[in-house]
Amino acid sequence: MKILIVDDEPNVVELVDYNLKLNGFTTDTAFDGRTAMQKIKEGSYDLVILDQMLPLVSGIEVLKSIREHKDLNTTPVLMLTAKSEEGDVVQALNFGADDYITKPFRVHEMIARVKSILRRSSTSSSGGAAYKFADFEINEDRFEVLVSGKPVRFTTKEFRLLLFMIQNPNRVIRREQLLNDVWGYDYLGESRTVDVHVLNVRKKIEPNPKNPKYLVTIIGEGYKFIQEH
Repeated sequence: MKILIVDDEPNVVELVDYNLKLNGFTTDTAFDGRTAMQKIKEGSYDLVILDQMLPLVSGIEVLKSIREHKDLNTTPVLMLTAKSEEGDVVQALNFGADDYITKPFRVHEMIARVKSILRRSSTSSSGGAAYKFADFEINEDRFEVLVSGKPVRFTTKEFRLLLFMIQNPNRVIRREQLLNDVWGYDYLGESRTVDVHVLNVRKKIEPNPKNPKYLVTIIGEGYKFIQEH
């Protein structure tokens, strides 16, 4: 699998590049947002590791460009950021980042995130299920969600989150379980990752996201997908 590493700090790029190659990945690098955008459009990457603070074009702008491109919008993106403010993390997730990790990071954690994103973003070529509800439908084989009969763009993690909840209807699912089963790593205290993705899914499928009828919050416990019998 081929991964693009985008960061303006050569030592970070060298560290990530070395450890990804050590784990059997093919890598490419870019040190500014403009070069990254060009490489992403011309190349074929299974994952982009993207720093939020970049010269020429910001990481957020690169992320937005990926998500708005019809041929690239399902490419998984792991954000790297030195920022710890919640608003910056939420911004990255809102624009479609699959996950994020803050600097300085532990190499083994970064590798675990990469592997889980790639594993979870892989879609089977057959045997996928389709589900239809009053307001939307989801097809696993086609990686497609239709709302009122029209396709709506979902990131890989949003799609997997919705699919997992649908496959476990009327059960309270804790954030820890979602992180483990959808993101693919043990709970690390970053429940806001789940919360932001849930909010994004609600905005796309719920007739009234502020008063959801499908993906509801169970205060103090987690989330539940309501399926009426």
